Amino acid sequence: MLGRLLNDSIPLLTLTSWVKAAAKCGFSIEPIFERVGIPADLTQLEKVRVSPLKLLGLLQACVDASRAAARGPGPHPHYPFVLGESFAFEFMPELETYLTTSSTLREAVKATGWAADLINPMMKLTLQEQADEARIVLSFDLPFLPQAVLNHPALVYVAEATQVGLYNILRRLLGDSRALRRMTWRHAAPPYAERYDQVFGVPSIFGHKETALVGDRQALDWQLSGAFPALNRQAEQLVAQRVERRHEQGAGGLIEQIEHLLASRPELMAQGIDALAAQLGLHTRTLQRRLKEAERSYADIQADVRRTLALGWLADGELDIESISQRLGYSDRRAFTLAFKRWTGVSPSQWRSGGAAAAGRDPLDDAIEPPEAP
Repeated sequence: MLGRLLNDSIPLLTLTSWVKAAAKCGFSIEPIFERVGIPADLTQLEKVRVSPLKLLGLLQACVDASRAAARGPGPHPHYPFVLGESFAFEFMPELETYLTTSSTLREAVKATGWAADLINPMMKLTLQEQADEARIVLSFDLPFLPQAVLNHPALVYVAEATQVGLYNILRRLLGDSRALRRMTWRHAAPPYAERYDQVFGVPSIFGHKETALVGDRQALDWQLSGAFPALNRQAEQLVAQRVERRHEQGAGGLIEQIEHLLASRPELMAQGIDALAAQLGLHTRTLQRRLKEAERSYADIQADVRRTLALGWLADGELDIESISQRLGYSDRRAFTLAFKRWTGVSPSQWRSGGAAAAGRDPLDDAIEPPEAP
């Protein structure tokens, strides 16, 4: 079920940014689009979707073309950096307006959730606060993404372009203020690592546990010069409408969008339908009405996603059953076990031990599985 999300799931709304970046790097992107098999049509931006692997292939091809176009001994343009610098919201003016009219950076950062949903659903951006620091963390550890995507070398380039784009937005909102302290990156230092400091103006730490922009926490509540509350509220409503249209026009429609969101953020399953509706940019009543029209219930969709994730995590073997239960939002392990038995006829431990073959066992063998051996 969730595998359908891997096919043509990413909108190519940033087409003009890709073209501008290619021109700055000295090559034409048109033959690359043709070779990779991505339609370049400004009249169809809302409809064109590409798979994660195809997007990564496009980015790798652009990096290769940029290097091939380089002349002279000096450093050549690095396409992901240029792509991040070229990024703009001309294709989404309501989001641009929301950012520029926000009263505080904390308010503006709300847009990162919409941007991930509207621009690149295979990434996740979260704001985290600790002591005197705030971090905007970028991750791709989404349960439905295959290892072919997570291990793709071009995923580093996605991180680079995204962080450059975010950095430029923050710099534009805060002016010349040096609120940013450092950058952290999960990947190892590349051969051109010294250029990171030049781009971001702060130290970069490689091989870190997370990819993030790290800055002063107090900067989140600084008053921004472009604050325009009334216009900001209007822009937020327009963005919510765009999110709803995106869900309606997406490759799989509302149901697949819910599946995608729950799979990428399993913690939502413990928070109820109100939290899901908020993430979708919908009122709860609107979501319930649309689910009724689709003849589906939130409980059934949640159960399907939980089952898919549980089977995948059990097969993977990295998480113990207690952790899987917590990730899926169950109150305790017993509740997870009973639900799993309803799906498969066996307990999670039995499934992990015997796989699908264990499904032939009597589902009433155990009321609750015994604890795993330490």
